[in-house]
Amino acid sequence: MSNLLEYIVDFNKKAVEQSFKMLDQTSKQTGKMLEAFFDYAPQIPEDSKNVFRNFYRNSTEGLESIKKSVEATLNVDVNETEAPVQMLKVFEESVQNAFVLASKIQEQNQELVSQLTADLPKEGKQIIEFLSETLNNNIEAFKDIINKNFALANKIIEENQKT
Repeated sequence: MSNLLEYIVDFNKKAVEQSFKMLDQTSKQTGKMLEAFFDYAPQIPEDSKNVFRNFYRNSTEGLESIKKSVEATLNVDVNETEAPVQMLKVFEESVQNAFVLASKIQEQNQELVSQLTADLPKEGKQIIEFLSETLNNNIEAFKDIINKNFALANKIIEENQKT
């Protein structure tokens, strides 16, 4: 495999690894903020708190599932002649499938948040909606970064094949 293609593959692997680290840290901070909010909101019934804890846990599990799916594609044998092109295609497809899953999880979680915040005081509802929106925005930013990396990698591979 040419040095350029090795660089593209390694770059994308590192970009994904770093992006998941960023999402993991954001998720952990969201969980800490949620618990801190609950510590200062005794008026919220314990059942409601547990629903939000479940929401957070499900989101974290969904992120971990996506991470495992993406990491599995990183183990393709890159020593074959056409491996870089095929690996990038397989990897991109896997990531896009993971994004579809993430979007479904986001939609389900948003519906759940809307249902569960209906009876909260206005201030509590605003905080939970802010946390949910922040998490969703970070996921969308992550998707954008990854899609741009794939576009760049595909462009470089196409240009390299022409020469």
